[in-house]
Amino acid sequence: MKGDLEVTDKATGARVSSDVQMQTIGAGGSGLLSETGAMTLRLKGKVLLVRAEVDKATDIAALDINSDLLQVVVEGTWAQTLANGLRLEPSVEGGIRYDGGDGRRVPGLC
Repeated sequence: MKGDLEVTDKATGARVSSDVQMQTIGAGGSGLLSETGAMTLRLKGKVLLVRAEVDKATDIAALDINSDLLQVVVEGTWAQTLANGLRLEPSVEGGIRYDGGDGRRVPGLC
């Protein structure tokens, strides 16, 4: 994906723009861990990687920005059918999430 980054100086109203390129990739999935009677446990996960490059321009430094997200979740559901035929299926999730990345100036271009 390509686009423009535009910065406006609040004091003067001057605008400066630069070219930006961004790439993203993501994946996710889930799998059955256990199923006993009315209770089900699933393992779910996802990963997302983002990279953006901002070109140097007047008053804008060149930047490389990397970001990543990793998430692993265990989901438990419990199915129950009531006497009137209504089916309830409450669930609960617990997991861990990691958000990382950086935003740094490109050496020699600032």
